Amino acid sequence: MGHIIHLETVDSTSDYLRENKDKLDGFSFVYCDFQRAGHGRNNRSWVSEKGTSIAFSFLIKDQTILSFGPKITLPIAYVVSKAIEELGIEGTMIKWPNDIYIHGKKAVGILLEGSLPDYLIVGIGINANQEEFHGQFHVPPTSLKKELGHPIDIESFQRKLFAALEDSLLHLETSFPESYAYFETHDFLFGKKVSLEGEKGYHCRGIDQEFALLLEKDGEIKHNKTGEIILDE
Repeated sequence: MGHIIHLETVDSTSDYLRENKDKLDGFSFVYCDFQRAGHGRNNRSWVSEKGTSIAFSFLIKDQTILSFGPKITLPIAYVVSKAIEELGIEGTMIKWPNDIYIHGKKAVGILLEGSLPDYLIVGIGINANQEEFHGQFHVPPTSLKKELGHPIDIESFQRKLFAALEDSLLHLETSFPESYAYFETHDFLFGKKVSLEGEKGYHCRGIDQEFALLLEKDGEIKHNKTGEIILDE
């Protein structure tokens, strides 16, 4: 494992890694107590509260792993979801491409950034011990504490997660099949009617082997790799 770097406060753990990537080894993990300007997909802000959230990023430089590109999101989401289940939480689901829901509420966001084929930075935000959430949310949030009924040991959970993520990505020949099998039974969008970039009427039919979302409309299947997916009301 590369360095494990703890910062009390930082604008963004992913930005820190980007600024220091040339000096750090692959699988360097950066975590913080408070992230001032955390962000998720489409540059949406990720709100964290000091001492109650988990916010970390790690650096990937391994060329074998990088060759898989964005589809490594799947084994990453699998590892995080399994870690949550091991706490005794039921009802976890993966929402393509990068969120984890618990009983329909968002608990985890995952974001890949970087410049292939040189490096990737994986940023992960987890609602850990929050009791209340302030602001407006497109999807209602929840936390591990709210689901469990008691707080978790953030430090212990993080360390186990760091090790599990590195192990999974270094053994993709086994973690990919496990991830796909898990996703089939934990696919939040499966069978649901959604909009793609504002166009309504698609039905989700799972994913293909490249982690593209299968969308059916008018009897045709579209293999969708990018774009905003929103549930139709």
